[in-house]
Amino acid sequence: MVMKPSLSEIQDVINRTAIQILRCTKRIIQWGQDRSDTVNELASFYEGLAQEKEVCKLVLLLTGSLLGAEMASNQYLQKFEKYSFLWEKNMQKEYADFLDQDPSLEDFDDMLMSYVHYEEEINQFPESHNIGVLSLRSENIKRDLMSFTTLWKTQYTKNLLEIARDDLSILVEYMQNTTRKMCFTSIESPLCQECMLRLVSSLAQLRLFERPQNACLKTNI
Repeated sequence: MVMKPSLSEIQDVINRTAIQILRCTKRIIQWGQDRSDTVNELASFYEGLAQEKEVCKLVLLLTGSLLGAEMASNQYLQKFEKYSFLWEKNMQKEYADFLDQDPSLEDFDDMLMSYVHYEEEINQFPESHNIGVLSLRSENIKRDLMSFTTLWKTQYTKNLLEIARDDLSILVEYMQNTTRKMCFTSIESPLCQECMLRLVSSLAQLRLFERPQNACLKTNI
């Protein structure tokens, strides 16, 4: 992650500006001279300004004005390096590896919430950060990072709806089958021994099935 323009480019512009300001005084002729002479023979303000101590101090301050801000700027940019994986890692490969682990709905939810957390952190960064004479604008960085997090979230939500639909279909089918097993017509009343065995077996299967389902629902709540 780099600054645009970089500190070296900004410092180079300041240096060239200071030099040009001093050079332009060569064309400013001092008063009280014979203007019939050529410009090169007339004395300008350049010699006097170049020997002025205060001017020299200001020029030196300008040419080195950003050196002290370089370390602080790098430290500020390091805060964004935490999110470098968003553009460095291969999104398709990471998602394929995730699917190879046969993830559950909770795994998808955990991944999505992690990117929501990243978005909240990114939004908390200020729009600008002042370091000495510099004002670092972070709108572009924040916008790009938010775009990357959106891409990652989209990658993980592609099959989430399909998986949830399949799980719901299995649950509905099981409920329908269980209901049919536990419903007896009046012809079978009073319940015979075979009917009682079927009923007990169905209840036992229902308990085994509902344990993980109840745990799943409690986790989601």
